Amino acid sequence: MDSEKPFIISNDNGPTVLIDIFESIRKKVCEGDPHITVYMSQRPVCILRDCDVVDTPSTDSLVSLVLLGIAGWPIDSTPPTLGKKSIMASSMDIEDTTTLSTADYNQIQSALHLQQEGFTHAGISVLAQMARRLYVCRCWHIDKIKLILQPILETFEDAELQTYLRQPDEQTDVLFLT
Repeated sequence: MDSEKPFIISNDNGPTVLIDIFESIRKKVCEGDPHITVYMSQRPVCILRDCDVVDTPSTDSLVSLVLLGIAGWPIDSTPPTLGKKSIMASSMDIEDTTTLSTADYNQIQSALHLQQEGFTHAGISVLAQMARRLYVCRCWHIDKIKLILQPILETFEDAELQTYLRQPDEQTDVLFLT
């Protein structure tokens, strides 16, 4: 495997699953090969796209496989060739992603420390970064994120928040901080 190629790599328990994005797309488009290029524990694994679904983009099957991983590799939905992964994943506790983690609290403390040291833009930026991560990686609703951030943001002066919002690090920060 070429280490410079981008792979989607599982970061959960059990054997490591790697999805070779480019090779999967190349094989489908250029060769008509319906297989997804997947490795488990660095060994090739046969994963066949649904041949009945002809006119879907190559990426749909890749996204479906990623979603299986996010769902914890449920045994009844995971391809049999990934059965070992499914069994290992189902025997592990699933992390509760609906509450703030220790890392989240540490990030909040970091933001408040930056504020106390006079680095308000950086402090708000840390909170916005956490909000984006909660939204994208943990699938939290914007309203839930705002509810969590509200008491923390109240420790900042309104003028400091408005200054940040005029020039946010990311344009999407406005969604979480207003």
